[in-house]
Amino acid sequence: MNKEYEVILENNTNNLSFLYKENKISVNLKDDEYIISKKTLNFKQNKSKIEIGVFFKVYENITDFKDADTSLLNKENTNEN
Repeated sequence: MNKEYEVILENNTNNLSFLYKENKISVNLKDDEYIISKKTLNFKQNKSKIEIGVFFKVYENITDFKDADTSLLNKENTNEN
């Protein structure tokens, strides 16, 4: 295997791994959430095994809303008096 072929193969493998991980993350995001950036932290290839450490920066809405239980508020007000 010549060097040029190895480099192309490694780049394609790296791109496929990025796409796989990006898709895996994107499936769990809501419509208004998205991947801001991605960065390869490490890349190890040993025969048929490939390990890639990838860092994704994601915009995600982490706000949570719940209805207030007004009966608890009324109890607190009566306890203060």
